[in-house]
Amino acid sequence: MKRLLFIIWLCILIQMSSAQEPFQVGFGVSKGWIADNGPLLKQTPHYPLSVVLDLSRPIISDSYWVQYWKYPRYGVRATWMNMPDTLAGQMFGLDAFLEGPFLKSFHWMIGLGLSLYSNPYSRTPNPDNIFIGSYVNCLIEGGIGYTFDLGNRSSLQINGAFLHTSNGYLKKPNKGLNFWQIGLYYRLPSTEPSIEYEHTSPTYNNAVSTPLHKVYLSYGSGIVQSRLDHPDRNYYYGWTAMAGYLYRIHPCFAVGADLDFSMNTSRFQHIKVTGDNYSLPCYIGLYATTEAYWGNLALRISCGTEPIRARHIGDNSFSERVGLYYHFGKTRDQWAGLGMKLYWAKVDFLELTYAITLFDK
Repeated sequence: MKRLLFIIWLCILIQMSSAQEPFQVGFGVSKGWIADNGPLLKQTPHYPLSVVLDLSRPIISDSYWVQYWKYPRYGVRATWMNMPDTLAGQMFGLDAFLEGPFLKSFHWMIGLGLSLYSNPYSRTPNPDNIFIGSYVNCLIEGGIGYTFDLGNRSSLQINGAFLHTSNGYLKKPNKGLNFWQIGLYYRLPSTEPSIEYEHTSPTYNNAVSTPLHKVYLSYGSGIVQSRLDHPDRNYYYGWTAMAGYLYRIHPCFAVGADLDFSMNTSRFQHIKVTGDNYSLPCYIGLYATTEAYWGNLALRISCGTEPIRARHIGDNSFSERVGLYYHFGKTRDQWAGLGMKLYWAKVDFLELTYAITLFDK
């Protein structure tokens, strides 16, 4: 997973260095609070300060998706967050992000990367940290903001963002930390003149013809640690086989449904220890799915339930899936990327996924 994210950053940096559009530098500060995720946070609330520095470029193209998303920006962002050592220590983040305007002066942003904590859980020096169990973790962020245009492509932004950091249960403890942030951000003037464009809605004439209906199969796998205090081994295997249908309601959006069969083999150890009389180790789920497309890049969000499941006390039958995928293939659409299975936004396991289209029309 960490190698995959590094490859994504490397591809973005190569693309930015070869693009004709000038890059821009931005920096800002933000202040916020840590979302309640345990009794320690209730007793000692924290309001961390963040400093952000990024490097980005606009996407300029005649492609329909570029015009529809109103020439979004892509780049890399570095974040430093000041937090007490007793919680998890200082946080340093690096993520690849995509940002675009809407409603004229507003903008949205999504990012995916890695975070490094200076003081993760340790039985001796930091036993109270039940949130972050590893030095290196995933970093997921999203937000919206308002932009004040200052001319020469410089701008001042007021941003509101949500950040999540955890390791996908690759190392315990892994409650994760969630942050709400409000900040002020300044993007420096560009060093080169920009290409002029208008923020108008494109016509379907520029859209690439895509099939309206798609039936596909996918398989994803990953590793996870057991929730038990004394498991019989460090890591267990999790995987998902899925059959799905997508309907392209727009060149940049699709909706559909999934039927998936998944298994987290750490449940075998749980059944053995607890004597759970419901011994079925698998999950069969039904999900409603939506996808958004930025060229070959797709963000998928699915929500549903598992009528057949390896349940035990404390389990939640409502489940979510979130994934970021890259589409490829000349004669048959295929995609690969990183996905995660969650229960009310708490990660069950991460998985690397591959999918192939069986039928489209």
